Amino acid sequence: MKYISIMNFIRFHFLESEDGGDKLNENMYSIGQFSAMMELNKKTLRYYDDIGLFRPVLVDKNNQYRYYEE
Repeated sequence: MKYISIMNFIRFHFLESEDGGDKLNENMYSIGQFSAMMELNKKTLRYYDDIGLFRPVLVDKNNQYRYYEE
């Protein structure tokens, strides 16, 4: 099982694009990509977000997709 620094999960930063929307950088992964890398279920990551244990770095304002960083 892989472990990630809690600081990487707790850290929140939102990158704003010129049109005011959220902007991804090359180090961000979709919830599906991140769950596969960490060998966790996507539902588990959503649950962790819901209870405030581990939060995504970015949640898209338009579609509510979650993005994570290593």
